[in-house]
Amino acid sequence: MARIGVFGGTFNPPHLGHKRLALEAKEKARLDRIIIIPDNVPPHKQASGLVSGEDRLELCRLTFCESFFEISDIELRREGKSYTYLTLELLKELYPDDELFLIIGSDMLLMFDKWVNYELILSMATICCMTRENAVSPDELMSYAENVLGISGNDIVICSSEPFEISSTALRKMASEGKDIGGFVSPGVAEYIRAEKLYI
Repeated sequence: MARIGVFGGTFNPPHLGHKRLALEAKEKARLDRIIIIPDNVPPHKQASGLVSGEDRLELCRLTFCESFFEISDIELRREGKSYTYLTLELLKELYPDDELFLIIGSDMLLMFDKWVNYELILSMATICCMTRENAVSPDELMSYAENVLGISGNDIVICSSEPFEISSTALRKMASEGKDIGGFVSPGVAEYIRAEKLYI
């Protein structure tokens, strides 16, 4: 039985902070591989300046290029909002004998009870919550998980991660101003953004 991480996001664009988080989740939750899933329409936030799904898939391929990463278009192929429970239902069909770990940030965990069918999500996947150092403490997160979501122990993994001070929003702004973003993204990503005139 494999331990499979599920890491969804807008990835508009993906950056080294996303990759660091995924690598730390792999190590700390002992994941065998991680499926990277760009959102179609994210249900939890406004996606300004969203480039095409095809472009974001290619940017993810350039970012998450190690063999244990798999880039999936399952949410891009499904019309409408990218609800996590629908994605997990499909993944459970594809990998019935494997264990799924949903990789999210602490900000997402603290609003998890607002997610559509969150209890169904919890029945299909173990939560792997990545919290930045000096942010919400693991004790606070565990208290929320136990008291609000009704989960504890083996149902959630909380991992502290080293912060990476960049955001996709900031990178889009830098790219639109013609600034060099090479230090914040994987090799090939900055060149692809330049060549395809993304975020201009």
